[in-house]
Amino acid sequence: GLLVRASKQVFAISSLGVEQILYPGAGTLIQVGHTAMYQVGEDIYTTTTLEALLNLAPEQSREPEAPRPALLVRQDTGRSRIVFVPEIMGSLTLVVKNLGRYVPTIKGIIGATILGDGSVTPVLDLPDLLRRPARARVGGRGDPRPPFPGRHGRPWPARHDSRHPTGGGSGH
Repeated sequence: GLLVRASKQVFAISSLGVEQILYPGAGTLIQVGHTAMYQVGEDIYTTTTLEALLNLAPEQSREPEAPRPALLVRQDTGRSRIVFVPEIMGSLTLVVKNLGRYVPTIKGIIGATILGDGSVTPVLDLPDLLRRPARARVGGRGDPRPPFPGRHGRPWPARHDSRHPTGGGSGH
């Protein structure tokens, strides 16, 4: 998997569906009508950003036109898309842990992993995240809730329920 940083948060990305990592400037960003496309060699792909998929604020320190690393992701439909990420921190072997029965299934997150420094980070499934917005448009309504708790710079996971017997805490 990959370790990436977006909006001051660290995320692990499952290698599921990721066909290629493209260094900044490996292709050309072009505008086709109102759609941003990315041309790599003879191939042209639709684009999005990791921040858009996760409903995160875009990176403020980065110039909008500055080249970014990109991931070529194969969707379930067989088509590929480009997902721009602000920063790739490295690659790692992921040990994905289930979030448990007390955490609801969260679209686009297959679990969590513990990093070398002891912090816990969500493991993202990019094909699932790419599939989510299309389904929301079909019904005419999107889910106003963030796709996972961790939005707006809060650490992930953000909840600890001391009222539940397995939640720890002092029990009050």
